[in-house]
Amino acid sequence: MKKLVFIIGLIVGYVLGARAGRRRYDQIAEKAKNVWESTSVQHQVGKAEESLKTVAGMAGDAALDGVKNLTNRVIDSKKSLREPSAK
Repeated sequence: MKKLVFIIGLIVGYVLGARAGRRRYDQIAEKAKNVWESTSVQHQVGKAEESLKTVAGMAGDAALDGVKNLTNRVIDSKKSLREPSAK
């Protein structure tokens, strides 16, 4: 049943889109381009890029610290296996 509803939705969308034609598509694309290129949107994009750079750097540092800690734990466990136990 869900598949049938989905297929009907696709057909209706196709028919309505075909009726609108290329001219309407070009209008929508032009408006979307104008919004994307607007000063306010690009300002927010810049802020998002800076935030992502900061978060990515922090994530990289955290991953490096995790790898160092894991490596030290493995080395310590190997050392403890080699040392004779004191009884």
